[in-house]
Amino acid sequence: MGQNDELFKRLTGHFKSSYPALTAESMVAFMVASGADGDQTVGDIARVMGMMEPQVYQHLSALAPGRGVGLVTLINVGDGSNKVVLTPLGANLRDELAGIAQI
Repeated sequence: MGQNDELFKRLTGHFKSSYPALTAESMVAFMVASGADGDQTVGDIARVMGMMEPQVYQHLSALAPGRGVGLVTLINVGDGSNKVVLTPLGANLRDELAGIAQI
């Protein structure tokens, strides 16, 4: 197993221990969103993941408050796009994952 594979396994293992019901796609969408400068849209994340925007929106919705676990908020910016913003809980998880990635 390569170094990147091992890192991905550690990151998803930590993620899965805290949020066992989330899909792998939701985890990857979170990792993409958390690695950005905070100004990403669902469409931006969809392009990185190689998926259609409605699919990624569904996966990100599983991370949102209310319908999901509260890691991100989806904000309609009025032009038909949705900005993805980490909640404080999401920012904490991002920092935990960053610490694991440094090990």
